[in-house]
Amino acid sequence: MNSRWRRAICLIATVTCTTIAAAEGSRGNANASQQVRFEEAMRAYETQHFPLAYSMLVGLADEGHAESARIALLMTHYGRQLYGIYFGATVAQRGTWALVASAPI
Repeated sequence: MNSRWRRAICLIATVTCTTIAAAEGSRGNANASQQVRFEEAMRAYETQHFPLAYSMLVGLADEGHAESARIALLMTHYGRQLYGIYFGATVAQRGTWALVASAPI
């Protein structure tokens, strides 16, 4: 293999590794950010600010946060019985949340 191809392959490998490392790092930051927002949503829930908690959980569930998806699904299903409130979600949202909530951790 000539030196030009060798340099090109090394460059591609370096860029790929750097991109993967950056993606992993940003995923960790996103998860930390999601965790903070999830805790805020749970504080709203625990103080019985259910509409606020639900809207926060929906945002997280739509981003793929599994625990938020599970709780949002429960709130849509049992909202009227438990909270006296209807929490709306589209069929597509509920389907996506069900997949996210059931994904292995």
